[in-house]
Amino acid sequence: QDKRTFPRYLVKDSSAVILTPGNIISYCILDISKSGLAFCYNGKSNKSEVLKNVIATFFTEHIGTSNISVQIVCDTELSKKNIRHQSEANISKKPSLRRCGIKFNQLSQEQENVISGYIQHLSI
Repeated sequence: QDKRTFPRYLVKDSSAVILTPGNIISYCILDISKSGLAFCYNGKSNKSEVLKNVIATFFTEHIGTSNISVQIVCDTELSKKNIRHQSEANISKKPSLRRCGIKFNQLSQEQENVISGYIQHLSI
């Protein structure tokens, strides 16, 4: 279970993330904190694959992109229990959606600035 120590901020815009290798493309970002984020995607579990050197490319409406080294901390089937701001109807229409939680590895100052700027954008 993902237990981030920093406050989480719900994401309500059309931001997305791509994880490589594996080319996991997010359906939407669910929440973010200064230590990681959660998103949903359409696909199969990554538990069978050991993804090393995972890089997240972060796309937002108002902030530039940044390639961030991350670690996958959870990857579960999406359900009413693990999603807060999507409707039950959306979940039932997409039965293969999964929730993935990632933890940011050591961030550069520029990457911290991108994440902090995005969190500030969400707080407005």
